[in-house]
Amino acid sequence: MRAFPGMLFAKTGQQQNKATPGFKADVEMEFTLRDAYVSVIKGGRKTKVQKYDAKLLKGPKNTLVELKGNYLGPILNYIKGQKVRIYYKNKMSEPSIIHWHGLHVPQHSDGHPMYTLAPGQSYVYEFEVMNNAGTSFYHSHSHNLTAEQVYFGLAGLIAVTDDEEQKLDIPRGEYDLPFVIQDRTFNKQNQFQYLRGMHGKMVGFLGDTILVNGLPNVMFPVKSRAYRFRAVNGSNSRIYKLGWDDGTPITAIGTDAHLLEKPETRPYFMLAPGERIDLWLDFSGRSVGSELVLYSLPYAGAMPPKMEEQRLGKKSSGSMGMGGGMGMGMGMMGGMGGGLGQGDKFPIASFKVTEKVSDSPALPKKLAPFRRLTERDVDNKNKAIPIGISMKPMRPQLNGKSFSMNRVMDFERVKLGSIKKIKIFHDHGPMKMDGDKKMDKGMDMRGESLFLRKLVLGIPAQASGKNLTRPLMPSAPQTSCVRATSPLPS
Repeated sequence: MRAFPGMLFAKTGQQQNKATPGFKADVEMEFTLRDAYVSVIKGGRKTKVQKYDAKLLKGPKNTLVELKGNYLGPILNYIKGQKVRIYYKNKMSEPSIIHWHGLHVPQHSDGHPMYTLAPGQSYVYEFEVMNNAGTSFYHSHSHNLTAEQVYFGLAGLIAVTDDEEQKLDIPRGEYDLPFVIQDRTFNKQNQFQYLRGMHGKMVGFLGDTILVNGLPNVMFPVKSRAYRFRAVNGSNSRIYKLGWDDGTPITAIGTDAHLLEKPETRPYFMLAPGERIDLWLDFSGRSVGSELVLYSLPYAGAMPPKMEEQRLGKKSSGSMGMGGGMGMGMGMMGGMGGGLGQGDKFPIASFKVTEKVSDSPALPKKLAPFRRLTERDVDNKNKAIPIGISMKPMRPQLNGKSFSMNRVMDFERVKLGSIKKIKIFHDHGPMKMDGDKKMDKGMDMRGESLFLRKLVLGIPAQASGKNLTRPLMPSAPQTSCVRATSPLPS
């Protein structure tokens, strides 16, 4: 049991509040969850948030990097192979637990809702960093509270490096920066306002103010060289179409917790909630004083037809410059008017060249080689595991069953180390377990189809042979190959 910290607790949901004997940690931290007030809108009233405070007890000094004056949690910098122990205490008035989104860790340290802490309780996370180099993030993961707690601040970025990445000549240090994109709505007192109505629950919350690294109207002063920006979509529901205002192509070197095999350059990149993309932004050749604006470009097909027609038919809200509001009635104090629809065009952040330099690395031709898994590698190629997503009645279900905290359904049980073919589809008519027949009736789910892209194309490229650089918006049932890498509870 010493080799698998937390295994004794996995079957029962029992909380681990003591360090495991024999687990020799290279990194130790204290994480405290609390209510706080921070200045999100400069010059205005402070905003009440929920916040992670952290203290490094053991390990490299750069393991924790605080974003000062910010509601987001600190950046966690890990090295593959490190053993990590985190002492977590909930000092908030709500239950909560942390999920390390993208890290391959034991179930007990993955932040399953069954381990949620009540106010005042403590927990000990223990895991070895097994990921290759890439970007992940962490967030609250309590059942029925995840969306709201993430909205109010409980999230942060994780950066993992390894020996292979260290051999690459890519931006590091001050040229390797976080880029957490979120949308929020403020009331007149500068407080976050989260929609709880049925419309918001069905369609998803969309804020009217865009924040980057926890702040609005962000401008990055940059040198005339290449940067690595670790972009995370930390929004609850909004999907971004990232592209430059002048049409310059944009380059990615990594997606969802791993580097790409080689850099990918596209006119734009789609980024759904929870997805990450490592952007190579090169300002070489640009003159001092020049500015570039990163936009979310317009797109269609992300909403049901009637809502899409209403969105496209609405009156123009005028220009949306970086200096003022970013939507109708949305001034610097964060108004409630207008709003930004799913698929609208709006600026995210601007970049201004402030210094001319000549030390920029060249874009590598190759990044992280890996063996691509294909359908030939799966052991169920003739019978994919079906996962039908439905709402019955008004509650999300998988294969006709609602979530149960301690239940693992038969289709979720797979052999450790096996490679499975899974078919994910929408079931809004009679249950079709094979997923091959088109539903006869039911709502048009084109918008939700895009969210399947997170489930299907968002898995590691090592497993699927796909990445998030292609501007896809699939509407048909999708299949992927997935390797089972961690045991399930029984």
